[in-house]
Amino acid sequence: MLDSLLKSPKITIERFASNTHAVHSQISFRGRDICYAFENIKEMLPAGQYAAYLIKSSKFNKPILRFIAKGDIKRDIHPANYANQLSGGIAPILSMNLDGGIASISACNKLYDTIGKEAFYLIDIIDNFQTTH
Repeated sequence: MLDSLLKSPKITIERFASNTHAVHSQISFRGRDICYAFENIKEMLPAGQYAAYLIKSSKFNKPILRFIAKGDIKRDIHPANYANQLSGGIAPILSMNLDGGIASISACNKLYDTIGKEAFYLIDIIDNFQTTH
């Protein structure tokens, strides 16, 4: 299983800015930029590499990515436009604002249409951000 996981398609989430509410990032897949994203600054995961898989979301009625963090904490990549709508997850967005972003459902559709339906993915979270508090 580890061998197949290491050969899984890679999604990169590169954090580039933060403020008192959110951390903003760029999501890319196989080296191609797809959309922006944000996380609630109080619940963001440490930078690192995570395994992820698709699940069917009953809340959003579509597949979403779930990844497992240290201690079996599950985090999802799902639609949200404000940091307070996230409970530790990551929200794809098409454009950014102070508290989060805009057009999250459209960004999620773009992301999930691009990545396809693989069994597993590797998510690389990279910190490369400046604080704008």
